[in-house]
Amino acid sequence: MFLEVKFGDQVSIKVITSNIRFDTESDGDNSWNQRKDFLAKTLLSKKSLIIGTQEGRRPQLEELHKLLPQFKLIDSHRDWIEERMYPCIFVHDSVTVLESGDFWLSNTPQIPASKLEGSAFPRLCTWVKLTYSDNVFYAFNLHLDHVDGDVRHEQSKILIREVSNIVNDHNFFLFGDFNASPESKVYEELTQKFGLKDFYS
Repeated sequence: MFLEVKFGDQVSIKVITSNIRFDTESDGDNSWNQRKDFLAKTLLSKKSLIIGTQEGRRPQLEELHKLLPQFKLIDSHRDWIEERMYPCIFVHDSVTVLESGDFWLSNTPQIPASKLEGSAFPRLCTWVKLTYSDNVFYAFNLHLDHVDGDVRHEQSKILIREVSNIVNDHNFFLFGDFNASPESKVYEELTQKFGLKDFYS
């Protein structure tokens, strides 16, 4: 998914996001080692300033980082958990990183790997505060539960609360793998609360 947003007449911010799928030998000819170079070339081809990924584990994401010259992997705030898959944000070197963090989509968002009851796995949102050409803004990247729509809806409520506590009045991008359609309660909740513009529309 690819998005370009303009700040005023002069400045535009391009964002691209992709679920990169976890690294598993069972993928055979479509395994991570076979697809990572193509993925990196595709991500770089859009000349985005922000790249979001979902469903990667740390070794996989660090391999991808090596294939994305002039991009920073925003992870200095994080203590990695080996078995967990993470949404991640890569930021072009021309963009200044001011702050970053994670929160888990659970009733205890600051406890790593905490999980909402009913969610198949612990789910996470990662965020970064950025400045580019005198514009300050945030980017949020998340991955919601893939099984239960009611759980996704509850995760979206946690997301709304946490995002609202972080952004104040700044502009922000919200992207990731929502595992939900435009007709879902998640979509309705997020667009109504934040007045978001859907780049599909």
